Amino acid sequence: MSRYVEVDVEECLRTSDKAALLVIESEEHWVPFSQIEDNGESLKEGYCGQLYLTRWICDQKDIEYSDD
Repeated sequence: MSRYVEVDVEECLRTSDKAALLVIESEEHWVPFSQIEDNGESLKEGYCGQLYLTRWICDQKDIEYSDD
């Protein structure tokens, strides 16, 4: 079982030094960067698409994810 799961992000509204405010399933969630898989690119405001978040943070925040 992978630590990371795929999540559809509608939009990244804001970022701070340690977290991103993401809209997922029409709900806003602050997600720490430590819980987002690092693909070498910085996450910017306005981003939409797929991100890999830890299974743990998704379960904590009740975020649905693809479990392929």
